[in-house]
Amino acid sequence: YITNNPTLCLSLAKRAIDCFSGAPLSGAYPGDEIGFEISFSNCGGYSGFSVVITDILPTNTVRANPAPGAVWWAGSGAGVPNIVSPMWSSSLGGPWNLTSQTGQVSPSYIRWILNRVGMHKTGFVRYCVTIL
Repeated sequence: YITNNPTLCLSLAKRAIDCFSGAPLSGAYPGDEIGFEISFSNCGGYSGFSVVITDILPTNTVRANPAPGAVWWAGSGAGVPNIVSPMWSSSLGGPWNLTSQTGQVSPSYIRWILNRVGMHKTGFVRYCVTIL
């Protein structure tokens, strides 16, 4: 009989941003590079292990090449995740590639694996696309 089941409290949020400044996106047109930021937060009292974040590139976009294309941040101190470089696939079921996905068009999935998200730790991953 278990009396104290651990509960993971992990939240995710996605927002469109300016690819270079990280500021909220105010508008975008064909040919523009835009970014997407997926933030994560562990609001619970237990660590999350092997947390996988997967996203799909929006329709009518192509993966952009600039340096901000694979950025992540994950706080500091104990419990901060090591983040595996983004992997991509043309199918949700894989195979997953570690090579550059620059120039890939939809459907194209991007995935990050966080080895551990400690309690009360936050961070984000970002990627950039060009609107066709």
